[in-house]
Amino acid sequence: MKKYLYGRRDKLTNLVGGQGYIRFSDIIYYSVMENDSMRDDETKKEFVLDKHSFKFELDGYPLNPEDMTKNPVMIVDSPRAFCLCLSNTVSSPELFRHFKADVCVEIDVNKLASLLTIAFSNFKGAQVKHRSVNYYPPIMKGPGPEIENVLFYKRDSFSIEDEYRVAIILPRGRVTGPNALGIELYSDIKGQEQHLYIKGGRDEYRGEVHYFD
Repeated sequence: MKKYLYGRRDKLTNLVGGQGYIRFSDIIYYSVMENDSMRDDETKKEFVLDKHSFKFELDGYPLNPEDMTKNPVMIVDSPRAFCLCLSNTVSSPELFRHFKADVCVEIDVNKLASLLTIAFSNFKGAQVKHRSVNYYPPIMKGPGPEIENVLFYKRDSFSIEDEYRVAIILPRGRVTGPNALGIELYSDIKGQEQHLYIKGGRDEYRGEVHYFD
């Protein structure tokens, strides 16, 4: 299954041209990104639920939507995760501009996920999940969000990205450790802006490279 990583050649040199690494970003990082068109608070998701589309109860008693002064708001904390944000869309001029990118790298998600699953098999509680992002409107009319997959929800103002997300959900307090493949794991922790680098296995999951000038 092929998905696409947009970025800049000078930042993706190791992935594009060498036996280098691929970077996963802590969800905290997305709230401080330099590119403001991509900046978003991923640590929690706020869902405004249309009071006429959902049934609400208080202490077991149903609430009449006409008696409610506003639409209820549900806030869900995201699990702490390191993510790789890909796109379902290949070599799009619109996305090159949106991401301020000049290169689009094909990634075989199934092969990458397989490598990650084995690499993190020694981390008790670690999970590797990947799926397309679910974009939701300012007011949800249903169905409601899947709480177990809240990490894969974003506001529809970001829908241009057509994102496919690969997430490494690690137990809190653990970043590095032994792994079966010999893939090197390391983090450049600077305050709360964290990244996890996966070094090795590039030739198994990296495909065609598209350039944009």
